Amino acid sequence: MTCPAMSMALAWPALALVLEPMSLETLTSEADVVVRGVVESVTSRDEDRGRIVSDAAVRVHEVIQGKLDTTTVVVTVPGGEVGNRGQLVPGAPRFSPGDEVVLFLRPPAGAGVRQTRVPVGLPQGVFYVTRVGPVPIAAQRFGGVGFGHEAKPRLPISMSLDDLSRAIKAFRQGETPR
Repeated sequence: MTCPAMSMALAWPALALVLEPMSLETLTSEADVVVRGVVESVTSRDEDRGRIVSDAAVRVHEVIQGKLDTTTVVVTVPGGEVGNRGQLVPGAPRFSPGDEVVLFLRPPAGAGVRQTRVPVGLPQGVFYVTRVGPVPIAAQRFGGVGFGHEAKPRLPISMSLDDLSRAIKAFRQGETPR
């Protein structure tokens, strides 16, 4: 016999990260820099109190918004593997060498000596570029993420790479993109 309470518990999706949804306009306004580039490498390291983070070195092909005085930016996200220890943070962006991405970035809170940046809104500030057809598509990925008090799941933003770039530039100039 099945317990009704257990059936209800199994019907709910397992989400580990709940975020407030961010529009493209909000992502743009909260980012000090937006770049398009390719992940060159990913290394994980121990942070304070046993927390593991991963640093993705991204070769910048285009600065869409803001100023950047380097051709490589290091993006830090929670989770990774160090030695025989690993931490998986559901909802956190995960990078692999060769990934083409558009990143909405800001300095981390309390940034010390490290010259790293973090994605605005964690997975919301990362668009993965796919080149299947003639038009490259940039899309968010939300595995393991819930959004605020919304009754239905929020769909990831997905659009052509050119449209995304135009929208970011329009928001930055105070216009409403078409």
